Amino acid sequence: MLTTRYNSPVPRDGSNFFIILQLLSSMRLGCIFDALVRNYQFAEKLTLSVLLGMMTCACQDGAFVCMRDGTLIPMTGYWFVAAPSGSGKSTLIYRLLRPFLEAEDEALNASTAESGNWRADRLVWQDKVNALRTKIRLETAQGKNVDDSLDQLKALMADEPKRSRAASWLIQDATMPALRHHLTRIWPSAMLVLDEGIGFFTNAISRAFDDFCTLTGARLAKNSRVSTGHQSVDHAYFSKVIAVQNAPLHAYLNLYGQLAYDTGYVGRVHMVEILPPLPKREYDGRPVWDQALDDWDDLVKSLLRDARKRMRSNGTFETVTVHVSKKADAVFKLADNLIKERAAAGKYSRDMGPYLARLVEHVVRIAGTIHRFEGFDGEISKATALLAVEIGLWLADEYREVVSRPPEPSAAERNDVQLLVDALSTFVRLRRRQFLTKRELYDMVPSFGLDEARCKRALHHLCGAGVAWFETRGNSTMVRLSSQAFPLY
Repeated sequence: MLTTRYNSPVPRDGSNFFIILQLLSSMRLGCIFDALVRNYQFAEKLTLSVLLGMMTCACQDGAFVCMRDGTLIPMTGYWFVAAPSGSGKSTLIYRLLRPFLEAEDEALNASTAESGNWRADRLVWQDKVNALRTKIRLETAQGKNVDDSLDQLKALMADEPKRSRAASWLIQDATMPALRHHLTRIWPSAMLVLDEGIGFFTNAISRAFDDFCTLTGARLAKNSRVSTGHQSVDHAYFSKVIAVQNAPLHAYLNLYGQLAYDTGYVGRVHMVEILPPLPKREYDGRPVWDQALDDWDDLVKSLLRDARKRMRSNGTFETVTVHVSKKADAVFKLADNLIKERAAAGKYSRDMGPYLARLVEHVVRIAGTIHRFEGFDGEISKATALLAVEIGLWLADEYREVVSRPPEPSAAERNDVQLLVDALSTFVRLRRRQFLTKRELYDMVPSFGLDEARCKRALHHLCGAGVAWFETRGNSTMVRLSSQAFPLY
């Protein structure tokens, strides 16, 4: 559970995941999804979340969505996917990562060839500079006017051959100094892809939420607290796809949830959790679909080649801007109203406030990424916007499941849960009713050895177990108890 000052469990309802699959069925992305599920028999939610994250990494270089009011939103994203051992998350990530590795090898070979040309051009340039400087010294010794020669030298110095950057997207070191070095010195775009992200979650840098929050939009701001550097790069692009087993993610949120909430970091991350039972993975005799996955490889490498072509001499990308049509803009506005209505109706917990505040922005990013990946022309269409909204609402449901699922209680917490159960059983037996106000609860538990904070934590575990839940009556919040767990007799 995301441990914050609120920790409000919410009712769970069905998501619109199958609507997404129907909308994807006629698209290139849907064919790739079907091929992955058919060939490798991954869980569908695991496949879609990782596929969307990797697609974001492929499309992010210098790419923006331009809203109708002129606001530019970069096509970047952070994705956390939790799944148990044996779910195939490593196999899935490495299969989707293959074209990125091939593109890096291709860029390295091209950089090696360009490096030889650069050295040759620079030798020719250096000879011209040396000859001109010798001429200036001779003219100075002879007392001649050297203004023309100095102007020629100044123009020649401005034409110094510049070494092109060697494209490199993948990083393994997630620390802020390493990330800053990569974005400023190597390539202004980075992607962090981990198939076992426990190292990221236990690393000190993953707790430095303020530092990761500096990666807002398209700017990597200065931060002297973690980095000793003083450089800042405009238009830096960073996305990450981190897969991890379930326990480390919940331990991470349990320990640092309040810090993540306060800094807004938790509002930037999509979180999807796959729970057992997992579908059985066994060969069913159907032929393997390779064409769609070959298309994935070709598309990713094509996008990364395009990024290399758009690299300017000053180390920035020529931007790719995708505009939003009027109909798509209307869809995004309706989605914003729908999200607010759902939040007001109690379908989202208060812990999700930072995420919901950015959800429409996330939806716009997803729409722009799909538009670019599919190779659509013109503005973002209404159909693409509707698909992105459905994906955004599904991600919000998955996010809610992650932050509302309580972690396994410790021994002390289990003892507190038992004390609370005893207190509630006594209340039901004496008062002959299976509901009580929160104030009644907090006034009652001290006689059973619990304070208010311990009572809240124990109550959250009972809510997670489904034997207690909250109901709103007017301005008061009631705690409703299960008749099976707390009978009147």
